[in-house]
Amino acid sequence: MTRAPFVNKLPALTGWEESAHSLHRAAELLGAIRMLVRDPMPNYLELALRVDPSGLSTDVLPSGGSVVLDFGKAALIVTSKSGAQASLELNAHTQASLLEAVLGTLDANGEGLAPARNGSLSKGFLAALHAKMHTLYGSLELTSTEPLTVDPKVSAEYGAALYGVFTAIARWKARLTGPQTPLVVWPEHFDLSTLWFASGHAEESGPHMNYGFAPFDAIHPRPYLYAYAYPMPGGFERLPLPKPAQWHTEGWKGVYVPYDELAKSNDPEALIERIFGDVYRVLASTLQR
Repeated sequence: MTRAPFVNKLPALTGWEESAHSLHRAAELLGAIRMLVRDPMPNYLELALRVDPSGLSTDVLPSGGSVVLDFGKAALIVTSKSGAQASLELNAHTQASLLEAVLGTLDANGEGLAPARNGSLSKGFLAALHAKMHTLYGSLELTSTEPLTVDPKVSAEYGAALYGVFTAIARWKARLTGPQTPLVVWPEHFDLSTLWFASGHAEESGPHMNYGFAPFDAIHPRPYLYAYAYPMPGGFERLPLPKPAQWHTEGWKGVYVPYDELAKSNDPEALIERIFGDVYRVLASTLQR
């Protein structure tokens, strides 16, 4: 696997928007595979993707193989239980054709996920997903016929940025005590996040804080760092925040740090740790234990 370079300064991600949605559509396929083969877990962790130095992984599947979205190669890497690898270049596919190619590769490895339907592995896979009736079924787009368009340089840069942010949040997370979720990427929104719970009720319906990193959303085309408490305290927007963090009140409520501000830092990982440490001190005390 291609290892993302160590991050000192974050890359500029020039032209990120052109590649972001194609990478997201590829990640959704990995989430769908996990949704089918994993039993339900607390906080929907059966859907979550593991962050690796090279990209995002399904982790080891019950069959023994795995599928990785390799940012450096701009490809899906399908590894069989024997260790043999096949590389599926994103730019050669649509999301729909990439799903068929992944399923075909797994099937050829003797690790098929669902029997074909009407000559199509994708139709069989989607039927199996539908039959499982997962709570989040329908949250993933899986059959887009729009060509995937990924700039390999930008994709590799995003892999380095994501792994740098992951490393910083993981270090901050290691200092917290109490119930937490793993630091993972959620394929439906393509964001990296972890939950810290303020009480023994370790589910998102209970008081918690979320620390994360999003590549985009409906309002922001550029990546950003975020954090919020649930429930958010009244008058939160008057609480002090460390620069360059700011309060976000449009659409969702919480802490917002533009990626381009983080990219100005000579030590962005230390900056992220400091910001989240200060945000924790501001918000954690407002939650009922």
